[in-house]
Amino acid sequence: MFLRQFCKCASQVPPEVLEELEQGFEDMKECDSKSLLKKHLTKERFDKLKDKTTPTYNSTLLDCIRSGLKNPDSGVGIYAPDPEAYSTFSDIFDPIIEDYHGTYFPLCGMEKDKQQELIDSHLLFKEGDRFLKDAKATRYWPTGRGIYINDNRNFLVWVNEEDHVRIISMEKGGNLGAV
Repeated sequence: MFLRQFCKCASQVPPEVLEELEQGFEDMKECDSKSLLKKHLTKERFDKLKDKTTPTYNSTLLDCIRSGLKNPDSGVGIYAPDPEAYSTFSDIFDPIIEDYHGTYFPLCGMEKDKQQELIDSHLLFKEGDRFLKDAKATRYWPTGRGIYINDNRNFLVWVNEEDHVRIISMEKGGNLGAV
């Protein structure tokens, strides 16, 4: 019982952290920053996230955005202090990552015709690999899987197919340097 109570207390955001967060947010609104953090951290998102901590590491929103608050000339302004931050603070990480990378297509929510077009173009992996299935590597399909594609469609990054990340660069012909 004591441990459960201790863990519950440890996951609360300390008042001094909340105070620093509130002040930093107000200062950011007034500064002339062009960062993605300033662009995407609305008052609604801020209020939704400021009291959260990551389950295992107890990282706060301040841990994620401190650098961006102190360095308004940053282009992005946010860092994940631990792996759980991406999900705990997804309301701010997701739009910033999407804005920064632009060309990412998550499988979750992808329209079937878009998915089929990418598969037919040999740009996207597909579900149904019996080896991955038997290895139980498709249990949560399609969650957490997607693809980055550049505008020329000759550079791809597959996310969580067989590998966690597979980088593919392709070019017609034999010019290895161009690839």
